[in-house]
Amino acid sequence: ATFHDEEWGVPVHDDKKLFELLVLSSALSELSWPAILSKRHIFREVFADFDPVAVSKINEKKMMTPGTTASSLLSDQKLRGIIENARQISKWEPRDYRLAVFYCHILNI
Repeated sequence: ATFHDEEWGVPVHDDKKLFELLVLSSALSELSWPAILSKRHIFREVFADFDPVAVSKINEKKMMTPGTTASSLLSDQKLRGIIENARQISKWEPRDYRLAVFYCHILNI
């Protein structure tokens, strides 16, 4: 209820927060929203506090090693997808084109 009342539908202009929402939303194909929210602290730990630049530098093979926190959280395909998203976002450095600007542009807000 807190997420719905305080976060859902609220405009976000912070790149790290937008990347967090992208990561959490991508997990929906494997986990329910209540499960995702209850593991949000684990997602934050695994994905470097949702810093896309830091995530882009994560070693995929290490992350997907059986028994790691990440491998027990999401499938290899999802983990690869999140890392690849971070790599693409990181190409926008220096931040002359921020993630928030991109979302506002495609959503016409």
